[in-house]
Amino acid sequence: MGGLSFFFSVLFAAGLSIWMGILPVSIFSRHIYFFAGLLLIVVAGLADDIYRLNTLLKILTQSLAAVLLIIDGCLIQSLTGPFTGVFPLGNFAVPFTFFWILVIINAINLMDGLDGLAGGVGAIITVGFLATGLETGDALIIVLCIGLLAGLLGFLRYNYHPASIFMGDVGSLQIGYLLAFFSIESLKVASSHQVYFLTSLVFLGVPLSDTLISFLRRLGQGKSPFGADKQHVHHRLLNLGLGQLETVWLLYIFTAIFVVIGLLMVYFQGISGLILFIIALLLSVYWAWRLGYVETRFSHQNLIYQVEKAGKIHRRAPLHVNRIWHILLLLLSDVVTINMGLYFTYWLKFKSGLITPSAYRLASDYFSTPVFLLLLIGWLFLFFVNNLYQMSWDISRFDKVWRVSKVITFGSLFLGLLTIDFKQIMNPAQLYSLLFYWVSLIFFVNLGRLLIIDFEKRFHLFEYSPKKTLIIGCNDLAKKILDDIRSNPHLIFEVIGFISKSKKQKTFAGLPVLGEYADLPALIHQHKIEEIIIALGENATEDFLQILSLTELQQVKIKISPGTHEMFVGRQEGLMSHAYLEIFPQNMVMWQWMIKRLFDVILSLIALVLLSPVFIISALLLWGRFRKSVLLRIPVLGKFGIPFNMYVFRITDEDYDYSSNPIYLGVGPEPKNLTGFPNLFFKSRLYKLPQLVNVFLGDMSFVGPRPESAEWYREYQNSLRFIYSRVMVRPGLTGLAQVKYRYELLLKILQERIKYDIFYIENMTLRLDFRILLRTLLLVFRRPVPVAENEK
Repeated sequence: MGGLSFFFSVLFAAGLSIWMGILPVSIFSRHIYFFAGLLLIVVAGLADDIYRLNTLLKILTQSLAAVLLIIDGCLIQSLTGPFTGVFPLGNFAVPFTFFWILVIINAINLMDGLDGLAGGVGAIITVGFLATGLETGDALIIVLCIGLLAGLLGFLRYNYHPASIFMGDVGSLQIGYLLAFFSIESLKVASSHQVYFLTSLVFLGVPLSDTLISFLRRLGQGKSPFGADKQHVHHRLLNLGLGQLETVWLLYIFTAIFVVIGLLMVYFQGISGLILFIIALLLSVYWAWRLGYVETRFSHQNLIYQVEKAGKIHRRAPLHVNRIWHILLLLLSDVVTINMGLYFTYWLKFKSGLITPSAYRLASDYFSTPVFLLLLIGWLFLFFVNNLYQMSWDISRFDKVWRVSKVITFGSLFLGLLTIDFKQIMNPAQLYSLLFYWVSLIFFVNLGRLLIIDFEKRFHLFEYSPKKTLIIGCNDLAKKILDDIRSNPHLIFEVIGFISKSKKQKTFAGLPVLGEYADLPALIHQHKIEEIIIALGENATEDFLQILSLTELQQVKIKISPGTHEMFVGRQEGLMSHAYLEIFPQNMVMWQWMIKRLFDVILSLIALVLLSPVFIISALLLWGRFRKSVLLRIPVLGKFGIPFNMYVFRITDEDYDYSSNPIYLGVGPEPKNLTGFPNLFFKSRLYKLPQLVNVFLGDMSFVGPRPESAEWYREYQNSLRFIYSRVMVRPGLTGLAQVKYRYELLLKILQERIKYDIFYIENMTLRLDFRILLRTLLLVFRRPVPVAENEK
């Protein structure tokens, strides 16, 4: 019940401001309904903390408080967005405001799950509303914000982990009530009832996102949206390996980011405000995906989820707060240095005297919104899709500078094509400006990043902090690797122990032997392992395969010493990188994934349009043959094991059945009883034509592993290694395995198919996709090679 102090803090601030003449004495009588609602919230919160009120009674008291707040004049009659237009709510003003107040009250209440979380998030949001109050000069908002902020800061001193006092419902409901009031009153336009509503949404982005996700997740699972569970954002962060303090501070950071974006929306309205809102929205969507909420509505039937619940795998990579701090520092550096490059270009062109411009421009022309904002966002997006925020510690500084410089070169050329005046294409001033901009960006951006790297390396912080590492093997090679790590400080592996094939000893080389191969998934999650070094001999191929199979979905870096690199296709990141090779590094960067998806959408749409007559004729012919539905829906697993219906044309009288009629999945021997049109459809693969719809919808890709059913995965999960790696990408219409093995269902052939699938996944490139498509076109009408009798 420590939250009761907020009430007295707010009353004290109001009383003190009256005594100092900041607020009139009549403030209590003028806003009697506001203070009555606040008192009701306090009483209801106290009663709930002591007696545990039922849900209906809590909703009724919150509803009454919302009604009192509306009667007091806290009403949203019109919405004013980033544009100058006004959207009147009319008769929906009161219910909309009522719903908004209830949502905010409960959003803060749901955030109160960790020590210091709700109080800290509430304090940061209050600072944002205080800034808007200072901008508008609303004395009541300023006084109430200061009163609440003082109460929260004093409370956090004792509520911070490990907490000695707790706010209870009396505190969280008060914070929600006051923030709902601030979100309406502090953002009203010129004392009217028009509200910058999108700004309020952004200010409250963290608690609102958590509430919305929880509501939709429970509905998707067929549960009551008002129930309680342990799947809120802070619970997910804890499950991803963060501690309580790390989770709380991470949510503080994201709340502060949303508040800063909201304040920028207040100052930069119009199209700039819309851009900022889209940034906040994309940030919310990204984190919903990163925390695993995007697949929530499929989780009850998701095969990967079922295996995860059994404790065998953890689909999402653990979060490491040091890496998050590193990325935030890089982002801050890039924001500063990109604008430095722009200003330096302006100075060279108009102030240095080195160039005689055709027309003089003010600095404000360069830094006017939304031009510089779009330019900044464009560069950050380009860096993001080229994985420039994902370069790990073991990539040399030379290679990092080279990668950044390549991306800046491409972006500068693209910008030049967009902005060049073709009427004066030979004007050297244009070329000089672009050249200066390119050089200044390369210099400033790389300088900022190198300074951050040097700072982190010098003090062993963030990305260059010690990496928790396991060494697999208890032999001379393992001891040699440990000695090498200890004698080379630049190798920042923090070896916490060893893993052996069979745990026959408790310690090795002075460190504990933590377990056997089978314990790897649990140990990775328990100890937040970031890297694994395999120290096995060249004859331990089976052990290598077992280890990789156990860690295939753990998303940790697997490294080997150069002496054993012949066993795997590893890649050294650069000439000056460190002497441990990563197995199966990621080949495709984000922009290539985007191109692959864009290619799927465009090509499938064109194919659907051009082949629509073939669709219609095929459907009519098959319906005339079978007199039943010609389109079958085959349940298969897609990316991350999410099930979807794969569409195919009917070619037999029987419906699909995995055990007796798997031919629609493209496996098994060539059927002998197909004649006429069905036989033609099967041999020409026309029966797969409806899968173009799956490609367009995003269930499949043109190139990828063959789609398989959940029954197939369950049947072979114990006999085929790396089987779950297949669902890390979308299944495809064609692929390496489909081209090599078209029909075979033998276990030996299936093992070979898995090898081809894994090879494709670990070596994916756009060029490889193109080669597979060309080879498929050459093979599509070729008769399959029959299975040898001695293999049956």
